[in-house]
Amino acid sequence: MPSQIKMGEENLRVLADAQGGVLPRTLKFRPPFSSLVSPASLHFFVVFSLFLVVNLCLPGHRSGENSESPSYALHAEAKKVLGLARGGTYEPVADFCFSIPEGQKGRIMAQTMVSATGHELVILNKTESEVLAGLRRDIESGAGETPVCHKLINSARVREPLVGGVPMEFRDSTPSLYAMDLAVDSNVNEQHITVWITRCRNNAPVDAMYHLQFMNPGGFWERHFSCEDRGLLPLYLMALVVCALSSLASLSSWRALERSSSSPVPSLSAGSLCAVILFSLSVLLNTIHLLVYASDGGGIGVLKFLSQFFDACMRCLLFVLIASVATRSSSGGPAIAEQYHTLAVMAAAIYVLCQLVYNVAESQAYTHLSAYFCLRTVWGVPFMLGNAIAAGFVLLVCVNNALFAGDAANRRFQTNFATG
Repeated sequence: MPSQIKMGEENLRVLADAQGGVLPRTLKFRPPFSSLVSPASLHFFVVFSLFLVVNLCLPGHRSGENSESPSYALHAEAKKVLGLARGGTYEPVADFCFSIPEGQKGRIMAQTMVSATGHELVILNKTESEVLAGLRRDIESGAGETPVCHKLINSARVREPLVGGVPMEFRDSTPSLYAMDLAVDSNVNEQHITVWITRCRNNAPVDAMYHLQFMNPGGFWERHFSCEDRGLLPLYLMALVVCALSSLASLSSWRALERSSSSPVPSLSAGSLCAVILFSLSVLLNTIHLLVYASDGGGIGVLKFLSQFFDACMRCLLFVLIASVATRSSSGGPAIAEQYHTLAVMAAAIYVLCQLVYNVAESQAYTHLSAYFCLRTVWGVPFMLGNAIAAGFVLLVCVNNALFAGDAANRRFQTNFATG
């Protein structure tokens, strides 16, 4: 072996003498995706894979099972909603959609603190918007506040007076704290229910503090997830894996671009990397929020807010990148004249304003698990309007450039970019 090394060194010296004394640069073979198999990346993927295996394969806590369950079982509390009901004679406090298989039962656990008599806990088998729409129609038809309130409690599926529960303290004084545990049958499976606190019998304003918990039968993945939120956590876990791979691939491409060129990295490449990082941060923060929610039923609201903020920043940056590409005469070519500058600034300002309005509305929907709950409400209009304006601007620029492009290649680029 030493003789072979010496022969190799002599051959290199001969080759260096032939090239003017300069040793040839050794070529290093870099296998595909080598950046994804570094020790740090392997450690991350091993830990994350173990996490998925433990949480997906091991059985969680199940209602009705032996209390001596394995110590690794994941116990999930119920969805928790707490707040203060004060104002009118009837106030909505929470909603939920149960997922209850045949032969099993869900639970609604309520703790309320009231300072006066006449309060009732009312459960309706409708969504809050449906109930409010019906009440609004009754009021517009000329019915008074009191008949409308009585109609609300008479149509209730469950009525529980907050005077006959289990008093925990302050029995002979006000305020009084009551606790109750209601079983929910499987006949409300996949149906929305709304919990209200009313004071119709006294025709007086509601004044109560509440702490409600909704519990599905099941384990970590379904215990307190509403029916429309089932599958949200596994979806975000898969998205997190995709984002991790995309971020690693983007960083690898960035480093390769830095090594291959002495000039500064193009702004489009830098912007694309920033967009990937922002989106990955958004997914990571919301995944952590969902994991905590699956553990304690509350989650971390500030992580959800930051996730929505980073997602909005990513969308705004993505619009800037798309607009920058659309205003070029060809792929990688220079920007066309200043004719689009004012229009681009106006479109970007409107888009950012629409995203800001939408995110402010989403920040108020903190009791809902979905990060895009307001898309199903009137507050989704600014979001859709901003996207429509952005798409219209890009199409306008591409069509105009295609019409006035000098050659077929540029027209083909603009047409393909607009249709893509």
